[in-house]
Parts: sequence; structure tokens; C-alpha cells
Amino acid sequence: MELKSASPLAILVRHPVLIAEAARAWGDTGLRPAYRRWRIHTAYGTDNPRIRAADLVHFLHWRRQMRR
Repeated sequence: MELKSASPLAILVRHPVLIAEAARAWGDTGLRPAYRRWRIHTAYGTDNPRIRAADLVHFLHWRRQMRR
């Protein structure tokens, strides 16, 4: 199933198992907005992209796996 662009909150509603990981990810970068902007820019090539739902879900699953 292809996930199109959506708000992060809408994505997490569809994938509740990732809510805790999203909170951890925000905690890791939330206090460093410059770092978060840099990561998004390097991923999408622009400073203000519409993050694709599939990318967010994949990233959160990846983070979850790496912590195990």
C-alpha cells in the first residue's frame, strides 16, 4: 500500500505502534531544530518539504529496530 503525504499526526493514528518511537525521535531532535532541518534538507533537498508518509513510517520502524 502506497502511503501519500499526510500530517505526521494522521500517520501515527494509522500506526499507533510507532507513537512511542515518534516521541523518542522528537525528544532526540526536538531541542535541536537546526539538526532536524539539516536532516530533512539532506533527505529531500529542500528546507520545507512535504514529508511522505511512507518515509516517516519507514524511518520510525528503522529507529525501533536499531534500538533492539
